[in-house]
Amino acid sequence: MQKIEFKQLTQDWNAILSSVIDDQEPITVSMGKDKELVIMDAEDYRSLMETFHLLRSPDNAARLREGMRQHQTGVKKEMMDRIRQIAWPEEELR
Repeated sequence: MQKIEFKQLTQDWNAILSSVIDDQEPITVSMGKDKELVIMDAEDYRSLMETFHLLRSPDNAARLREGMRQHQTGVKKEMMDRIRQIAWPEEELR
């Protein structure tokens, strides 16, 4: 993540905001001793907040981790292939 000083932000406001949106890369702005802020694309922020919300519940977080594990090991693909065979037996698997 790029880090800039507040003075640079005030001088290059339009270019910096455009780069945050175009590059989808947040920028940290130093406001002085031990003070920083982050500028990020709103869609990225909403996605991050949704992830926090989904992981807030330990039970939901465990289900998500299990789903990711299944996806990475191919279990989900095998299940979907089987569902397609049952639902549409006349079609070949894609």
